[in-house]
Amino acid sequence: MDKGFIDEALDYLKTAVELYPDDAESQYNLGLGYSYKGQYDKGIEHFKNALKINPFYVKAYNNLGSAYGNKGLIDKAIENFEIASKMDLENELSHFNLGVAYLKKGLKDKAQREFEKVLRINPNHKQALQYVGELR
Repeated sequence: MDKGFIDEALDYLKTAVELYPDDAESQYNLGLGYSYKGQYDKGIEHFKNALKINPFYVKAYNNLGSAYGNKGLIDKAIENFEIASKMDLENELSHFNLGVAYLKKGLKDKAQREFEKVLRINPNHKQALQYVGELR
């Protein structure tokens, strides 16, 4: 994606947060923008802001986990993916991300269980199928 486009989008998202600081979605979207640019600390800050406003925002927990994972903070990533997975049992992305994080910690049995949950939700999930095959 064009770097100029991302910077322009961030400007709009910052304006949205300035105008509506108590809007969880605006905070979340700004967090996504920062994370997309690799500015994970700023992304984490805005995902946390979104969760202060709406503590049931599953996508914010999932992306907070991803930001932590991208920073190499796997335990914090797992913590947030676990919350997201428990809040929405049918969220295949949260289960998938949790499985990947477990693998990074060497927790193969837990990872396999998460990938199997993904496949119960979406039997055609190619990456989950691949991981389950490799873990057997």
